[in-house]
Amino acid sequence: MSGYSPDLFGNSGWNIDASHQPDPFTVPYMLTGDPYYLDGLQLWASYFSMWSAQDCGPGSRCGPYAMIGDTVRGSAWLLRERTNAWLMSPDDDPMKAIFSDMLDDALALWEGERGITGTKYQDTFLWKQRQQYVGKQDVWGNLGPPPLHWWTYVGTPVTDLTVYNPAVAGGGNLMWQQSFLIIALGRAVELGFDAAKPLFAWAAENLIGQMTDPDYNPHLAFGYVTLSFKKGPAHFTSWKETMTGYADAYKSTTNMGYWPAAGSEIYWDVARGAVGISAGLHNADLAWTRFGEVIAAKIKETGQAPNWNLDPTWAIIPRK
Repeated sequence: MSGYSPDLFGNSGWNIDASHQPDPFTVPYMLTGDPYYLDGLQLWASYFSMWSAQDCGPGSRCGPYAMIGDTVRGSAWLLRERTNAWLMSPDDDPMKAIFSDMLDDALALWEGERGITGTKYQDTFLWKQRQQYVGKQDVWGNLGPPPLHWWTYVGTPVTDLTVYNPAVAGGGNLMWQQSFLIIALGRAVELGFDAAKPLFAWAAENLIGQMTDPDYNPHLAFGYVTLSFKKGPAHFTSWKETMTGYADAYKSTTNMGYWPAAGSEIYWDVARGAVGISAGLHNADLAWTRFGEVIAAKIKETGQAPNWNLDPTWAIIPRK
């Protein structure tokens, strides 16, 4: 056949894409114990451990190490896959320890990048390897870690004058992607990989702050884009200051985006999942309460309520 190729990834419309990676193996393996599913899970997690360049640059893995580097959402899915591969590998499988080491590699790099100290990763090779680039060649436009704990600066344009204040707004992030990463980090902690706790708390502080700061409108976290840095570029130092980057008429928005629309993957619902899994972290209980108040107000405003029976994935009850 002209143009035919058996290569699924090269010529038939399929591409390797961490940002949309499913997990077709973990649940079938839990239900059946069939080693076919374990092999698939281990293969996918192992392949993506080599996803980044092997040199020792600012976005690389330094040869044999297993960093995770992708979009924020892609990093969430790769972390999920690696965590599941570690969890599901039997204790007498040599891959169990290998996946544990691979998780350590990713967490050490991320902690070094964010200057997290007081953990087992501080001053390890990978922690120092990434720390040396902070403020020089980092994921925040070389500004160093932001006070408001954005995982990275995506730099999505913020040019809509009905939404943003052009005198202040510099660029936006995709908050829903950071919500996915919060969920993946929290899930790693829930499953027993305690070393993920500091990064989980670091990333979750961003969303918890948006939900609880009395000088910030939490609805601003529920759109496709959330303002993350100001012109300069420079960091916002508080959520109150972040508000100055929005147009006056938009500062009091009650937009929830596609409301109520439960039953599909909606930005506000993903954020709710991230707040729910954060139970036990500082101010997380207040964040959950405030989120409930936002939903109650929206139900009153619209006369419509989300129906989580359409997708029990997001029928969240905070776990402690």
